[in-house]
Amino acid sequence: PAFPTRLIDLDVDNDAATSHFVAELHARDQEVALRAGQRFMPRLAPIAAPATAPFGDVQLRDDATYLITGGAGGLGGVAARRFAQAGAGCVVLCGRRAEPPADLAAWLAGEPRGRYVALDVSDRAAVARLVHDVQASRRPLRGVIHAAGVLADVTLDRLSARDFAAVMSAKCDGAVNLDLETAGVPLEFFVVFSSAAALIGSPGQANYAAAN
Repeated sequence: PAFPTRLIDLDVDNDAATSHFVAELHARDQEVALRAGQRFMPRLAPIAAPATAPFGDVQLRDDATYLITGGAGGLGGVAARRFAQAGAGCVVLCGRRAEPPADLAAWLAGEPRGRYVALDVSDRAAVARLVHDVQASRRPLRGVIHAAGVLADVTLDRLSARDFAAVMSAKCDGAVNLDLETAGVPLEFFVVFSSAAALIGSPGQANYAAAN
């Protein structure tokens, strides 16, 4: 917020472009592209939800395990409940916390289809062990939801390499580790969650936006 930024993208380098540039300096849009005399700006627009089943063409199987990272967070918990309701044989949630939050722990206590594993998804060896254990079970892995994320909010003038590394690790290293360790597994889906911060930004979250 201390460093307001403007992006004015011109298509030609001539006197007309200069005039447009000066005019844009007085406009209030933060990002604009000028093409053949027309102004283009990024805008969010509503779309209608597709009229399909909750998981599209994917049928969750009773003889399969589904792995959800970020299991201690809100998104992970919502996904786990939906998967269990849709007939998933086993839902494994993993998160950095030693124990899941109270509401999730209460749900797991009464849900035989779900279990929680304390695991840092940025640790490839730990991911490898988990995938191996699941594959050795009677319900092999058939789907992955990567919803893990870490926040280290800080204003741009104080942002350090360490602040970037901590946030990028959970999102990016986690995605890479999951991809590498499931390369030989016949997955039916591999879903990576992002955040609106990647599209619209958020004060103090340059690292989080980049990671997403």
